[in-house]
Amino acid sequence: MNNEKIKIGFYAGESRYKKGIVNYLISLGQIEPELYAEIIVPEECFDDEGEWIDSDAENYGYEEIKTEIIEQAIEEGIKPEQLEFC
Repeated sequence: MNNEKIKIGFYAGESRYKKGIVNYLISLGQIEPELYAEIIVPEECFDDEGEWIDSDAENYGYEEIKTEIIEQAIEEGIKPEQLEFC
């Protein structure tokens, strides 16, 4: 793999693997293999209308899944400094 930057996006949505809402990081663009990590967001992060209760809740688990993405990248021979978290 060359030294080009790989953009990593942070999103919320349905889990790929489990029932529930997750925050996830995913590699953007044409990269193989895809880098992907998710974390289930607890219900207490949402108000009665299903909206985030605050910015801390909205960013729930970010550091944990960022670490997982970096570990995946290293396993694939990608240098951590190539990752651009957006």
